[in-house]
Amino acid sequence: MKNFFSSVWLSLILSLFLAVFCIPSMMAYSEPIIIDTIPEVKFDSISNAYIRVEKMPVYPEGEKALMKFISENIKYPPKAQEAGIQGFVIVQFLIDKTGKITDPKVVRGIGGGCDEEAIRVVKLMPAWTPGYHKAEPVPVMFTLPIRFKLSTT
Repeated sequence: MKNFFSSVWLSLILSLFLAVFCIPSMMAYSEPIIIDTIPEVKFDSISNAYIRVEKMPVYPEGEKALMKFISENIKYPPKAQEAGIQGFVIVQFLIDKTGKITDPKVVRGIGGGCDEEAIRVVKLMPAWTPGYHKAEPVPVMFTLPIRFKLSTT
């Protein structure tokens, strides 16, 4: 009988331990994780274009090709080189329903001719694959940082 009570007492203590420490921590990890796979669509009424759509515009052959295009076509302005100007020029432009780039503008510049050079290169870009919302091509405002960095050689 003594063995019976000690085993009941032991299982009561074990149950209490599990209830207080283990089960709440297991419940914390068992909550469902919700992953939002569809981006929130945003429309800018001022520019009459989307900022974020279900399928964003894509440069022909992807992001690596875009970086290659920029690096091959950008020319560091001599005025900026002489002044030691470096940094990012942030360019914003509209990619229309056909993928054509229109209305490029500098939203943050660094001067020394870098702003104008960034705009020049953006205007040289070929048409992109347009952005889509509800399976329809739509105009999308795109923001692109272009880095100007002096080489150390």
